[in-house]
Amino acid sequence: MKNKIVIVYPSKIIDIRLYKFIKILSLNYEIFILSNGLLEKSNIFKDLDVKTFKNFDISSFLPGNLPFNIFRDIKISKEIDKINPDIVLVRDIFISTFKKNKTEKRKYYLDFCDHFPEVLEVLYGKKGKIFKKIANIIEKKALLEYDEKIFVSCEAIDFLKSKYSFEVKGTTIENVPLLENNLEEILEIRNKKDLVYLGTINKKIRNLEVVFEAIKKLKRENKKVTLSIYYFKHQIEIKKYYKELSKEMQIEDLIFFNEAVPKDMLLNILSEHKIGLVPHCRNSATDYTIPNKIYDYMQIGLPILCSDNPSLKNLIEKYGVGEVYKGNSNENCMQLINKMLEKNLSEYSENGKAAIKKSLNWKYQIVESGLFNIRK
Repeated sequence: MKNKIVIVYPSKIIDIRLYKFIKILSLNYEIFILSNGLLEKSNIFKDLDVKTFKNFDISSFLPGNLPFNIFRDIKISKEIDKINPDIVLVRDIFISTFKKNKTEKRKYYLDFCDHFPEVLEVLYGKKGKIFKKIANIIEKKALLEYDEKIFVSCEAIDFLKSKYSFEVKGTTIENVPLLENNLEEILEIRNKKDLVYLGTINKKIRNLEVVFEAIKKLKRENKKVTLSIYYFKHQIEIKKYYKELSKEMQIEDLIFFNEAVPKDMLLNILSEHKIGLVPHCRNSATDYTIPNKIYDYMQIGLPILCSDNPSLKNLIEKYGVGEVYKGNSNENCMQLINKMLEKNLSEYSENGKAAIKKSLNWKYQIVESGLFNIRK
């Protein structure tokens, strides 16, 4: 009989990290997902077998991510007691408040995949400062109470150590991909298009304006550089903003907007390009995280151009997989785009693929973490 694991999840939309947890944990565990609304069928993760987990709705009449939602917390606690799992994995600090500080045999893990207090501050301005104070209380309590803390980068741990007056310990499980065994067979490397950006588009989190300005400057020098943007379908409004911006800059002929594609098409789509972009804003919400896309780029040997956020810069330099531009400098971004498009990038490409195969893959890091008793 398999051990049981409960994953407490803040949404009804499956994200890539949940997908990867399900895929790997289903090898050893009977999985129960307590989500804010029953999980919706995903057009992106079509290969996810819903039979590998059981799903329970923990939503209430209050907003799903509302801190200290006692109605939701009671539901979570009751379901956990009924299921009686060996491990409870919580995917968000805002739904971590159900845990009472009592001795239990089961282990409680908290996945710090984002710095939510800092994200709130960045997104909501003056209100965000108040939200941040509330979120800090929840975050600090969770850091002290949960048995194991999981982070997406070493920089995230260091940041929390400097933020709080106590030692923060945790395990790093990065946003690395599931290793594709038949990668060489499924890819058709074409590299005909120039730049690609994959994922969230948000003015306060992702700095696409810098890239647009760089492309505009290159166009003035009679160098036409294309950018393909793959956005999530719920981001229609922000897509409209960037589409209008590209028209204002007179580069609409070089910027192409596309909805996110199913996972089984992703690597082939990325392989059509020459450079993968990670243009983060420089702030405390983004400085210590590393997104999934950077590892997707590396997996297919796509050289990377990214902003100089500490966690991104450290990864790029450690593995030798690309170039780093000064965060708010469209001039420096332009220079590096130009340099990379004229340069032989095969070393970056090979370094990226080698790193993914060696240690930057999901199974390796789950096994190495020792948290889930999964063997090689």
